[in-house]
Amino acid sequence: MITGLAAKFGGKVLLVYGQNQSPSNSESAIAWHDNLGTLGVNTHWVGVTVHPGSNALFSVGDYRPIAKNARK
Repeated sequence: MITGLAAKFGGKVLLVYGQNQSPSNSESAIAWHDNLGTLGVNTHWVGVTVHPGSNALFSVGDYRPIAKNARK
């Protein structure tokens, strides 16, 4: 069902879920199938950055909270 809905959407869809299947137990990369990406993460925080207009729309890294005084 999600695949069908994503196919009708003109942009990219990223699903993040809490069951990382990576054998090394490290963060896995985003797996893409057409415009639907999936990212399995462990139980700790992970940072996902969105890069509008870029070919690599999403990137995965360590979670770093934004300082309250840095927000505009």
